[in-house]
Amino acid sequence: SLWGSFVEYSKQRGKPDDMMKACAEKGGVIGVTPFFAKKAGDSNLTDDLLDQVDETVDIVGIDHVGFGSDLEFPNTITRTAFIHNNPDRIDVDYFTPMDKEWGYGYMEYMPNFTMGLVARGYSDQEIKKILGLNFLRLFKKVWGE
Repeated sequence: SLWGSFVEYSKQRGKPDDMMKACAEKGGVIGVTPFFAKKAGDSNLTDDLLDQVDETVDIVGIDHVGFGSDLEFPNTITRTAFIHNNPDRIDVDYFTPMDKEWGYGYMEYMPNFTMGLVARGYSDQEIKKILGLNFLRLFKKVWGE
């Protein structure tokens, strides 16, 4: 699966299919992250990230996939400091330059991702789920309405 490749270039940050299925069976959401998503070569992060979304939807279904951007760094210096201060968490060799035109280091790049979901044929409701409704459903389930 695509996740095999993802695991290879993300230094095992990705989860195997059986773990994702187990998470979904319990009602969980898999957050697909752009933080280490850039493949080697001429690909671009938007397409690579969308490939991961497609593959994850195929594995666990649309109701269990979300956008897992866990970091919103204000500038490159902050990102670089974070990376070098956390060598056990981040492999510098696989760091994605988030401030590139294909990056997702800032929320201003989110329209690229959203337009990509539209171009790949996701419905408005499916896009809303990926962009946050699935996580909102999970939060309400865990913490109550």
